[in-house]
Amino acid sequence: MELNHKYPAPDEDIVDKLLRSRREVEEMSERELRCPVCNYLIAGVYGDKSGHIRIKCRKCKFDGVLNLAYFRRMKRYHREYTDKK
Repeated sequence: MELNHKYPAPDEDIVDKLLRSRREVEEMSERELRCPVCNYLIAGVYGDKSGHIRIKCRKCKFDGVLNLAYFRRMKRYHREYTDKK
């Protein structure tokens, strides 16, 4: 695990939690969460994630809440929408 040398090393229990978290998602599929305004990649979301998330886009500065259930098929919707034009 890479650490930034500007900051002190985290406690052993924190490092253990980070390593366990990484192992837990190795078999899960990851999908991209993109900004609804500019389509900039905001985060990677795993299959067990549901609910609402507050985001701020670094590109267009959109700041708002997204329901992850509404944005599961955003990529396919975007393709279908642009094909119709």
